[in-house]
Amino acid sequence: MKREGTFGEFVDIGQWQEIQEHFAEVIGATIRTTDPSGILLTAVSRPTRLCAEIVSASPTGIAKCKECFSPSLVDLRANEMWKEGYQCHLGLYNFAIPVSLPENQKIAYILVGPLLLGERQKPGQYREKIAELGMDFDKFADALIEIKVFSFSAIQAVLELLQDAVSYIAEVGYHRFKLEKVIPLPRLSKMVYKFYTEKLLNALLDVSFNVLDGEFGSIMLFNEKTGELNIKISRGIKKDIIKRTHLKAGEGIAGLAVQERKILFVDDQVTDERIKERLQRPEIKSAVVAPIQTEDKLFGVMNIGTRHTSDKFNSGNIDTLRQLVKLVAVSFKDIPAV
Repeated sequence: MKREGTFGEFVDIGQWQEIQEHFAEVIGATIRTTDPSGILLTAVSRPTRLCAEIVSASPTGIAKCKECFSPSLVDLRANEMWKEGYQCHLGLYNFAIPVSLPENQKIAYILVGPLLLGERQKPGQYREKIAELGMDFDKFADALIEIKVFSFSAIQAVLELLQDAVSYIAEVGYHRFKLEKVIPLPRLSKMVYKFYTEKLLNALLDVSFNVLDGEFGSIMLFNEKTGELNIKISRGIKKDIIKRTHLKAGEGIAGLAVQERKILFVDDQVTDERIKERLQRPEIKSAVVAPIQTEDKLFGVMNIGTRHTSDKFNSGNIDTLRQLVKLVAVSFKDIPAV
């Protein structure tokens, strides 16, 4: 296959470093970017004290880490098993998200981890491995507390959307690079941005539906000129509802979520009178309304609901949804639309 280019040709590394920092803070885990051979392209974002201080103080630990990362990338390229993750010598999980061009050429990997999956184990269960690596047990136990714990379903949802977000950013750069010579740049920028924005919003809605087992939902985008929210993407909603739905901040539950700048949860036990008086569809058993926003900009709001009682609308999945929405908002914030 003819090589089309490198990650650095399509993505400004300095800008990508900032985006990576935002992503790392959103999911609460270490992220780094490498080229396909495993060479770092960025500084490590949100480094864990366990790796940066405790393991790195052990020559044996350093050797084990080197064994863990580079060979794993080779295996991932061959087997495409990145969603399953792989365990390091301490039993912590790491994930490598491939970044590909439209021709499926791998130009980078986004490494996420270390993480813990399932339940947090007691430090004593690591004692034998810690002794083998010649590390201080008390320092290790103290640093281990900082490693974030995910359920397998939560990390899968985060990784899936993170890959979509990273691909979105890389592909925008790729198409700008390839086509700006034949299409005027301002026009091209709007065309490319619009296309990939819709792809990423569809990915957000699909992944969120899977997390919550939703029956219907939508993403409404905020129009700065009119000050209204309009349905852009939907699932399971009638066309006439889509056409006539236009909300301003404070109107409806979506408008209230925007006004409050927080996720609102709706079920048959809701006590908030502001939500109850805005609930126009009594058949809804559970719903979540989540603003898509950064600290200084509103992009829209996502609504997901179900007509049947579902245990998927729980605090753990709502927290996962919050992370997914933030990942998309970060992507929109750092990629210019013009």
